[in-house]
Amino acid sequence: MPIEIPYDLIQLVKAGDQQSFGKLIDKCSNYVYGIALKMLGDADDAHDAAQESFIKIWQKIHTYKSHFKFTTWLYKIVINTCLDRLRDRNRDNTIFQKVDDHTDLTTTTEPKMEFEEQEFIAYIRMISERLSPRQHSVFVLHDLEELGQEEIAKILNMSKGSVKSNLYHARKAIRKILISLDKAKTNAL
Repeated sequence: MPIEIPYDLIQLVKAGDQQSFGKLIDKCSNYVYGIALKMLGDADDAHDAAQESFIKIWQKIHTYKSHFKFTTWLYKIVINTCLDRLRDRNRDNTIFQKVDDHTDLTTTTEPKMEFEEQEFIAYIRMISERLSPRQHSVFVLHDLEELGQEEIAKILNMSKGSVKSNLYHARKAIRKILISLDKAKTNAL
């Protein structure tokens, strides 16, 4: 859930007050890290992305317009930082390698056991990393961060229709992967 940042604190940071920026970091660090972790799925990458995001926030705070929600502006910076990292991962072909190296999704010690909610969410996050960066971003912001489509459109600089379309295709791709995993698990039995 989004956090509330006092208007006065933002104005002090915009004026270049480093102590106020430290307070802003204290208020936002868990929030920023959480977004990055949901986007990247790796704690070390999320930590690096959060630090990089705060550097960008400090450098770009003068561009923040107070008629927009601060959290929307903050989301935009964090998401764009994470998208850059995801693009780098895609170039290096490490997304699929990471999934293959850490987990065999087709086997389980008890086939009839239902996943607990946290395990299921972890699988969904892992599977969502296979999506395009844009679909992954929309999926994470909508289904994991529970943001509305209008706010996502602002964050990602896309139309509301593009958000709906990317969300539809992301969910469809995830559903297809889950069905194929379930079939593979059934065939293995």
